[in-house]
Amino acid sequence: MHREVAIKVLNEELSDPEVSKRFRAEAITVARLSHPGIATIYELLQHDDQWMMAMEFVRGETLEQTIESHDGLSAEHAAELCMQALAALAHAHSMGVVAS
Repeated sequence: MHREVAIKVLNEELSDPEVSKRFRAEAITVARLSHPGIATIYELLQHDDQWMMAMEFVRGETLEQTIESHDGLSAEHAAELCMQALAALAHAHSMGVVAS
């Protein structure tokens, strides 16, 4: 489809059927969500008994990289990041994914 994706792979060492069941349930649950703060799941695949998710590749820095590159975070920047995360959690909650 000519787009970059991220692949999340269930570690082969975690071949427990219960772990595989939770991994599949996570993919199905997250795929129901549509929010700018939540990566989109495109596909759930199984290859050679290994589960993986093809998901939206999000460019940018990790929180750790952001903190290091800015020599810490201002209170305003930290608050903005928290608000973005809380908005994504609120959306997931409204969809029944995050229980209170």
